[in-house]
Amino acid sequence: MALVLRPEAAVAAQTVMAQRAAFLLVVAAQEEQVVMLAALVAQASSSWSGNTMNIKKIEGHDKRKRRERGWVAIIIHHTGVGGREEISDDLWSKLYKNITNYLARKDKAYVSAHYTISREGEITEVIDPDKYESWHAGKSSSWSRFHRRVVSDWNRYSIGIELIGDGNLKVYSEKQYQALASLCKMLKKKWPSIMDIKGHEEIAPKRKNDPGMLFDWDKLLRYIYVS
Repeated sequence: MALVLRPEAAVAAQTVMAQRAAFLLVVAAQEEQVVMLAALVAQASSSWSGNTMNIKKIEGHDKRKRRERGWVAIIIHHTGVGGREEISDDLWSKLYKNITNYLARKDKAYVSAHYTISREGEITEVIDPDKYESWHAGKSSSWSRFHRRVVSDWNRYSIGIELIGDGNLKVYSEKQYQALASLCKMLKKKWPSIMDIKGHEEIAPKRKNDPGMLFDWDKLLRYIYVS
């Protein structure tokens, strides 16, 4: 004999079924994410052959052990120094050295980055991304293509790169774009889970404005994906 539900009971049953279906979709999406991450990590370990770039390494102190297995984004910053006036290469070199050492030292500022890039395209690794998170993002929240949702605490998920200069006052050098693109390519090859390349202003829009309005995103993306 067929079971006949009252209208209110039928609605309640449909609601429960809809909630169950929604829950199963969420579970399936989470399982898919775990499988994808495992595949990306496996791919990274099998395809990565090491750092072939000329990167200077120093030991930075403001850091914490990584909480995630793979990075999902690269965040680009500027150091906010140099202004718009023309200054000598020697002064740029001194500014770069001083800023890099500042980001590496142990103090109560709790500010660091994984990498810095000079006007001449010199790259320095301040915090080792193989082992540590750097404290570059601060209070942050933005959409993550990898997670397919808005996430906070981008120190946890991203590699931070500082460009010497102020991108709201002065254009970056060609050597900086070339070095930045090469570094991004290297990092994306090592961690295929990296799906986003963002500016600091995108993850902290009311608090930060770097790498600045003069940063040429079209050029960078061409160098990464076309060149």
